Amino acid sequence: MMSKQMLLIFLLGLAFFASIIMLVRTYRFREKYSLLWIGISLGFLSIPFLIDYYTALGKFIGIINPISFFFFFGIVTLFLLSVQFTIALTVAFNQRKDIAQKVALLECKILELEKKIQFQASSNSLVTPENQDTKDISKDR
Repeated sequence: MMSKQMLLIFLLGLAFFASIIMLVRTYRFREKYSLLWIGISLGFLSIPFLIDYYTALGKFIGIINPISFFFFFGIVTLFLLSVQFTIALTVAFNQRKDIAQKVALLECKILELEKKIQFQASSNSLVTPENQDTKDISKDR
């Protein structure tokens, strides 16, 4: 590859790395999910320095052109991102389901307690002599 291409790849990798770090520092990106992105940016940063290694690795797995190797690497990276996001979505779905079930159980318990309170209030609402006197006094006023 030409030196202009190497410089562009390095600068893009550096900008990508700095962007990921800034997103993590401003809490717009969780550390847990940033590790794969930092790895991708470090891969970009390593291309100009390790191009011979990547070319040899590509030839070892049967890819002669370095550009095709990077294309293959990009597809594998997208696959890994898809797996990571699927795992995160599955965990979030399970947490949401558990929370919805707990809320439903708590609502059921609240309704049961309200029924018990109403039953106790209705059974305690018998007129006692003290209650009758206060009712009579309030009528006189």
